[in-house]
Amino acid sequence: MGDVSTHEELKKALEGLDRLNRAQIAELAGRIDVGAREIVRDIIKEWLASDAAKRRNRTRLLGDLKDLAAIPLLEIEDPADPLLRVTRMQQLVASQLYLRGSVYELLRDMLDDFRDVPYPPPVGPKPDEHEEPERVRDVAYKLLRELFHFEETSAEAAFNNDMYDALEPDEKDRAIDAFLTSKAWTSFDEDVEEDYDSEES
Repeated sequence: MGDVSTHEELKKALEGLDRLNRAQIAELAGRIDVGAREIVRDIIKEWLASDAAKRRNRTRLLGDLKDLAAIPLLEIEDPADPLLRVTRMQQLVASQLYLRGSVYELLRDMLDDFRDVPYPPPVGPKPDEHEEPERVRDVAYKLLRELFHFEETSAEAAFNNDMYDALEPDEKDRAIDAFLTSKAWTSFDEDVEEDYDSEES
């Protein structure tokens, strides 16, 4: 697989995408990442090395790059200079707030979509029990919960997801309505963490 540093080289690489295996796709993604973020990494190197006067506009540029600068900023060593250390984290938080707000609006709109998700049929034997189709709004609700319910442990999240999936559609709608009304998440069991911990041990 050749270099994908230019737009034309990338288009050529993508033409053969359907013939690639999982490892080759991961390699291609790595090459695209290098090509897309290389100039940002160079800007960050200059930003770290520049004096205060030159740093100002580089800081503004990194801020305007939003999420494109986030990964390169995460990759660098923690700056020794306290101002650089604080500014780096301000940039990272600002980019995450931008993404989080945009993602919230998209998922919020999906809560109004009652259509079933047309998943491809599973490979292998069919399940014994009939499963209710998953709706777009169900996926959106679970993703919102995963993204914004910070107090929920991984055990609680897994349990509540399973319990939500087992609900009837009208019960799912009530949980979604409760979130839309009060921004509160429905908890199905107070002893979730203990139950899940005992299963894993």
